[in-house]
Amino acid sequence: MRALFIYWKVLPEQLAGALHAARLFQRGVQQQHPALAAQLYQRADTSDATVTLMETYTLPGGLDAHQHGVTFMAVGKAHADFLRA
Repeated sequence: MRALFIYWKVLPEQLAGALHAARLFQRGVQQQHPALAAQLYQRADTSDATVTLMETYTLPGGLDAHQHGVTFMAVGKAHADFLRA
């Protein structure tokens, strides 16, 4: 299975708003693509002044963002990887 992982950082004071915005975004994408599984994670161990968040997206049979017409949200600088399970 091919999955999309998106990592991004926010300042601690921006965390609540970023989590809220990401969850709203994920709900909207899932309404457009009901089979899409979306998760949002927060890194537990932080060694710097920012908080790392990770979004994951999977579809049965694999995910190709271009093929499915999905545009993913990234607040600030983000890193995205497609990985196979």
